[in-house]
Amino acid sequence: MKDLARGIKRRGLSRPLDWNSTLAWMPYQACSGMVYVNLKGRQPFGCVEERDYESVRDRVLEFLRAAKLPDGAPVCADVVSGDAFFDAKLERGLPDILMLQHEGVDFRRRAIDAPFARPLHGRAGIHHPDGLYILDGPGVAARKDADGEILDMAPTLLAALGQPVPSYMEARARADWFAPALEARIVEQAWGDGAAAPAGYTQEQEAAIEERLADLGYLD
Repeated sequence: MKDLARGIKRRGLSRPLDWNSTLAWMPYQACSGMVYVNLKGRQPFGCVEERDYESVRDRVLEFLRAAKLPDGAPVCADVVSGDAFFDAKLERGLPDILMLQHEGVDFRRRAIDAPFARPLHGRAGIHHPDGLYILDGPGVAARKDADGEILDMAPTLLAALGQPVPSYMEARARADWFAPALEARIVEQAWGDGAAAPAGYTQEQEAAIEERLADLGYLD
């Protein structure tokens, strides 16, 4: 799944990969590990045939669910397939597998030899599943028991601003966070519909963005 090829390097990965032998990899990490099957025709260097997609994904799922640290502790608190989690909308570029690590476990997307480890210090530089939301202003209800998902933020803000909420959004406007309750105006809209995409960046803008991302550690 992760064979090394010493002479091959691609931008965005700090270690060389033999893409012809790489069935799956984790290019991104937030509060969960995001794993992609190296599917032919979808990934730039895909090698997995479409007929083999589910078998490869299920093998990776089985491996990750059984993965343990050297001290015997399980790596993942949960591992789910992307089509189950994202309602079969993987055409958006969403991951094929999501891994939620146990407390005290780091995913190291740049370390092929040791992708799972204990944090080297008390504060690991990763996101946490539980966030903090603060709403203030006219019409916001005074309550301390409000609980929601990050997906709720976009439709809630659209409704609060008096804007229509596209029907494809996989969340809801939290009317109960406001007094009187918000009235979200839902409009039928498929994913990708709407205004044309803006023009791309100039070469100078791309160079500035890449330099900034490299300074932040996102590019190698």
